[in-house]
Amino acid sequence: MRDLKDLLKKLYELKGSDLHLKAGQPPIFRINGKLTRSQEEPLTPQEIFEMFKSVLTEEKFSTFLKEKEYDFAIEEPSSCLLYTSPSPRDLSTSRMPSSA
Repeated sequence: MRDLKDLLKKLYELKGSDLHLKAGQPPIFRINGKLTRSQEEPLTPQEIFEMFKSVLTEEKFSTFLKEKEYDFAIEEPSSCLLYTSPSPRDLSTSRMPSSA
């Protein structure tokens, strides 16, 4: 199972601005305004679901399941804003500038 934090670290290392995860597609990075597919295998709906679940508390995940969307931020390896479509099959992130 791939790890969301590893993909965010790669996004940071590539100096990308966005990470798009969509079932049936490999992870896609936006680098200098251009969408770039990774060389990884396509993601399954279950992988994306588990990645999203892995970075939320049980309470926040429950809210996501009820409302079918959830916006939040994490700081790994740098600040990232995560948001979902109304489906747990898709996950997008935007890297925010570090305040440090």
